[in-house]
Amino acid sequence: YEAFTITVTGAKAGMTVELGPPAAIEAGLTWSGFVSADDTVTVRLKAWSTGDVNPTSATWWARVSP
Repeated sequence: YEAFTITVTGAKAGMTVELGPPAAIEAGLTWSGFVSADDTVTVRLKAWSTGDVNPTSATWWARVSP
């Protein structure tokens, strides 16, 4: 899998994460997100078809709620 972080002010461990992927996300990828530290959401991408993940550079958004 591939992982990256997004700064989300106010994010705290245990909060629910909602992710907004880019419109042109590569086929075969799934994603999940979690609050990994205060103000930080980690996004994990997994490629189920090949096992290799090489996403193109793109803009994601994340929102957290209690």
